[in-house]
Amino acid sequence: TERDASNWSTDKLKTLFLAVRVQDEEGKCEVTESGVQYKGHVEIPNLSEENTVDEVEISVSPVKGEPDMNLVALMREEGVKLLREATGIYISTLKTEFTQGLSLPTMNGEAVDPVGQPALKTEGRKAKPAPSKTQARPVGVKIPTCKNTLRETFLTSPEELHRVFTTQELVRAFTHAPAMLEADKGGKFHLVDGNVSGELTDLLCR
Repeated sequence: TERDASNWSTDKLKTLFLAVRVQDEEGKCEVTESGVQYKGHVEIPNLSEENTVDEVEISVSPVKGEPDMNLVALMREEGVKLLREATGIYISTLKTEFTQGLSLPTMNGEAVDPVGQPALKTEGRKAKPAPSKTQARPVGVKIPTCKNTLRETFLTSPEELHRVFTTQELVRAFTHAPAMLEADKGGKFHLVDGNVSGELTDLLCR
């Protein structure tokens, strides 16, 4: 099934790219629609759901007549990282949010859902009667658990890392899977398509 994603993509990319900001002692670079002092181009020639985020090509250049200053280098080094992160979110949400509700036909005419699971046939199946209360028995077993502590080193600022782990769309891009996150103390999270879930006991940025 084909759908025109042009309008949806324009709005999604605009929202993601307008959030890109990088700064150092030379100044600040951001993707914006007005109020700029210097202008430049960002070109992404192969943005497609068929490419992984690492395969996407991103080039930054000043507008003709503008100087190739240190801010351009800042945008090429740090800005491109955030732009690549934004394209990863776009590709992920294109495959999840935009394709919700699409049915894909198969060779035998049966429909499958967007994640490729075949529709269940209902002909000839009879519902099993629910067990009576007198037949109910406790089920399940006790599973021993333990506490695990994991430490990782990320080559970025604490503020940027905090933003990645507390922004639902960035979490989806980081894990390459559907995710739900309430970024507040006591908020719930469900990561990796629901395989990891829990509650945020505290939010600290150090």
